[in-house]
Order: sequence, then structure tokens, then C-alpha cells
Amino acid sequence: MSNVGATPPMVARGRWRGRLRTGLRLFLTSRAALTGVPIVFIVVLAAIFAPYITPNDPFEHHLSRRVEPPFWLNEGSIARPLGTDQFGRDLLSRIFLGGRASLIVGVSAVLVAIVIGVPLGLLSGYARGLVDESIMAFVDVMLAFPFLLLAMVIVFLLGPSLTNVVIALGAAGWVTYTRVVRADVLSLREREFVIAAKSIGCNEFRIILRHIFPQVVTPLIVVATLQLAGFIVVEAALSFLGMGIQPPTPTWGNMLAEGREYMLNAWWYATFPGLAIMITVLGFNTVGDWLRDILDPRSRLRNV
Repeated sequence: MSNVGATPPMVARGRWRGRLRTGLRLFLTSRAALTGVPIVFIVVLAAIFAPYITPNDPFEHHLSRRVEPPFWLNEGSIARPLGTDQFGRDLLSRIFLGGRASLIVGVSAVLVAIVIGVPLGLLSGYARGLVDESIMAFVDVMLAFPFLLLAMVIVFLLGPSLTNVVIALGAAGWVTYTRVVRADVLSLREREFVIAAKSIGCNEFRIILRHIFPQVVTPLIVVATLQLAGFIVVEAALSFLGMGIQPPTPTWGNMLAEGREYMLNAWWYATFPGLAIMITVLGFNTVGDWLRDILDPRSRLRNV
């Protein structure tokens, strides 16, 4: 009987090895993966090394170079490949630094949402009864508010800053993890390996942490990847509305807000930050779809 409790981790390791092989095969045969993974890789590297690869100082003003066009247009300069903004600051350098801010906010907010949502989902699905009903009632109340509006209210109460944007997004987005984890736990708690663990005297905390939680990691990875893309868009929206990270720190959202006044005579000012948002979100969404194909056998069967 003592070996019964050790079966699920060994089975899980075998499944992960199989999924790794399947993932590599799907990666080499998936156009979405071959597109999305390089995009995410480049964006992440650019964000990490942004202070070292920016061609110019992103905060240095040159009023004599205001709204300078990209290098391929008349009066453009290869020293400032994507042109400049209304203060003569290099757009490419600011886009690199803005990507770093967007990824920091997105990743941090996802971690906050996971820290809040996953324990509540585990508790709700395993305990059931009044605990489950209370948690899910609160989840339903949270879902009654539009996500962006709820994030805006939290930022308004706390004040606009990078930390407060992370708190707002995490506090508004945890319900997704609670619902996903609860749905899986309701099924897992009746499985044979959980019943066997109870029969050999494992306490409930150990059962949840050792036997149930590893089984819900798979959908969490997919949800986190897709939610990260959504958080990047919401952070850009908050910055666009003046409720996100404040200038002079560059973000794609506040660059869009500044560039909208110059759309007629300096289209590049808002276009390139907008393209950065679109390409990054597209990359994370396609990677999320690819991960879903790898980690969810039912998804692969539907695609056959």
C-alpha cells in the first residue's frame, strides 16, 4: 500500500516526457508555433536586454529633430530608424523600453492572479459545500464587472503606477484560475489515486499539494500564456487612458496616446507602437494555442 501514493508523480513524469516529444513534433509541423515562438523569443530577449540594445537614449530630448520620419522617408536618418516623437526622442529605443514595461506588468500580474486564484480554486473544488458556494458566489460577483472597468476602478483607487497596475490586473484576473482549477479538482478528487492516498492516511493538505495540484498545472500553463497577452492589451489601454504607467517612462499605451495627435502628419509615431502590441499579442496567442494542442489530448483529437 505504501507505493500507491507514489504512482501519480511517476505517471505525471511519463506524461510530461510524452508531451515533450509530442510538442516537438507539433512545433515542427505547426505554422502557428513556427511563427509565434520566434516572436515571443525575440520580444522577451528585447525586453530583457532593452537598456543595452537601444540605439539611442530613450529619454534624451532633441527638439530640432521633432517628429523626424523613419529612415526610408525623406529627411529620415538611419541613426533613428523608426523616427522620433514630439520631443525628438528615438522611437525604436522607446519601443524597446516600452516592451520591457509591458512584459513586466503582464508577467507580474499573471503571477499575482495565480497566487490568488489557484489556492481558492483548489479549496473550492476539494472542500465543496458551503466553502465552494461562498467562493463561487464571490467569483460570480467579480465576473459581473467588465474586466477593463474593474481594473480602471482599482487603479483609480490606488493611483496610477507600475505596481498598482500589476495589483489591479492581478486582482481583476484571478477568477479565471479559480474557475479552471475548481473544474479540474471536482473531477480529480474522485479519482482512484486520491482515494488510495486517503486510504493510507495522507492528510488533506498533502493530497491537494502532492497529488491534485500537479494535475492542474497543464491547463494553468495554457491559461497563463493566453492571459498574458490579454494583460498586455489591458495595460496598453490603461496607459492610453492615462491610468497606467506614467510618462516619461515609455509604454506602448502612452506612446499611442501621444501619437494620436500626429496621425495626419507623423503616422509613424502611433503606428509602430501599435504594431508592437499587435505582433506581441499575436505571438503569445499563437504560442498559447500551440501549448493547448500539446498539453490537451482532447484538442489534438479534435484537430485530427
